[in-house]
Amino acid sequence: MLKFHPFLFLLLGAIPIFGQGAEEYEIWKKGRAFWYQNNWEKAAEVYQEHISQFPNSPRRCKSKIYLGYCYYELNRKQESFEIFTEVLTEPSCKPENLVDAKSKRYQIAYQLATSDPKMKRILTEGLSDPNPDIRLAVAVWLSELNDPSGIEVFFYVLKNEQDQDRRDTAAKHILKIGSADDKRRLEKTMEDFRRSQSDRKPKMVRLIIRDLANNEEKVKMNLPIKLINIILSSFTDEQRSLIEKETGIDLDSFNIDLEDLPTGHVLFKVIDSSKQEIKVYLE
Repeated sequence: MLKFHPFLFLLLGAIPIFGQGAEEYEIWKKGRAFWYQNNWEKAAEVYQEHISQFPNSPRRCKSKIYLGYCYYELNRKQESFEIFTEVLTEPSCKPENLVDAKSKRYQIAYQLATSDPKMKRILTEGLSDPNPDIRLAVAVWLSELNDPSGIEVFFYVLKNEQDQDRRDTAAKHILKIGSADDKRRLEKTMEDFRRSQSDRKPKMVRLIIRDLANNEEKVKMNLPIKLINIILSSFTDEQRSLIEKETGIDLDSFNIDLEDLPTGHVLFKVIDSSKQEIKVYLE
């Protein structure tokens, strides 16, 4: 009787798996190629194929997210919303994937809310999201719909956050949609915050790079102020040139005593050629 060595049997048995893995990865790469070419229709077709053919792929979650973005770019917003809703229950998704999907889903809900009342109800769910960035974005979108439901989110920002831009955003929207009592409360909240900060010295320097087109934070870095050079050295040559041109700061010989500046002080904020906002501030 012909006998197989156990190792040879295992190896032969694994060949179809390896073959399928190679095929799965090739389809995934094909989708990414169309994505980088901004060929949203072709990319969507490939991601649909990937999702249907490889239900156990470790890239399934990302395929769904990319498919949702493709539909969004193709102005198929209802379908995009449904895909991002599916992502929230996708077992292969990591926490950071879920944050991305939720943010985009709420953005689409805001854009569809004027024609679909249920979208506004969905949008209000984001006010209790554990992620503060999502809560603030949702509160702003509701404010743009003249809905004051997010007023407490704005007050939370004013009481707890150092970022001056976020604080300004919160104050602006309280003034836009708040009642007379809210506006009086705003004055007191801001005064209480100023008093609490009067003797505080900044301890950290924070970098945020935000994609303005999608209102998404792409980079976050938070370091002790003594390590600011790590942040300054992280910029590309193009970004460094832009920062120095628009702010007059020489990044190579940066010698500002940051401890003499107030908490929340923005060292600089610029927008680069790819529509990304680069901001460095103290907290």
